[in-house]
Amino acid sequence: MAGPKGSDVDPEAMLRLRQTTEYKKLCLELRVPASSAALNGLSSGSRRRPPPSQPLAEGADEDDAAEEGEPPDSPMGQAESGVGSRVDTAVLDAAALQELASPNDYDFSMYLLGDRQMRPLAAALAVDRQLLSVCLAGVGIFDKGMVALCEQLRRSPRLESLDVSRNRFSSAGAEACVSLAKSSRRLKRVGKQDTVLDADFAFKRGLPAKFGSLRLALEKTLSGRKRGDEEPMMGRECSLTLG
Repeated sequence: MAGPKGSDVDPEAMLRLRQTTEYKKLCLELRVPASSAALNGLSSGSRRRPPPSQPLAEGADEDDAAEEGEPPDSPMGQAESGVGSRVDTAVLDAAALQELASPNDYDFSMYLLGDRQMRPLAAALAVDRQLLSVCLAGVGIFDKGMVALCEQLRRSPRLESLDVSRNRFSSAGAEACVSLAKSSRRLKRVGKQDTVLDADFAFKRGLPAKFGSLRLALEKTLSGRKRGDEEPMMGRECSLTLG
């Protein structure tokens, strides 16, 4: 005799299955190699950070980095900014490497994914209607990837935190980020350290005034919302400081 309806159904397992299915389907459609890092993150809900010694993710978009004139092993421009594409695990305490607080928080910040992974990955993340936070700091995002990411995250009505620090998107990516912030009414935090939306970065690089305008528009949008509880949102931010 069959058990009670739904007694054998694990909602989280079903969600992960739907996400990985969506990811693989889009990778096939776009002719993009599936990334083992993305699949591993999705299958576990990214609740546990990858091992510190994690190598370059399978399917990482090295060509995108090369096209921008920066070496594939450091698409963030390590020589220019002094910030590498990998987090120095020596500065992470043991607690930061433990499980995150919610299955709706995702952290891919220890992987190099690249632009081409953003559309299928973001579409898979958007399958989670309870999505709260996404950390993609230092994963190798340029304009195309940032635009694709923001377009897909518009489908996440509960999104509260997004970290795109240490990525090399330009004006198109910055505009997409501001547009996402305006349309996502619950979004309260955007990590933008060491990007064109970071005041210090823009000053050091002598960027045009339009980037300052975009930064101010983003900050005004976020600050104009009710912050609610000011306690730290455990697991909804990268271990590094949000810009």
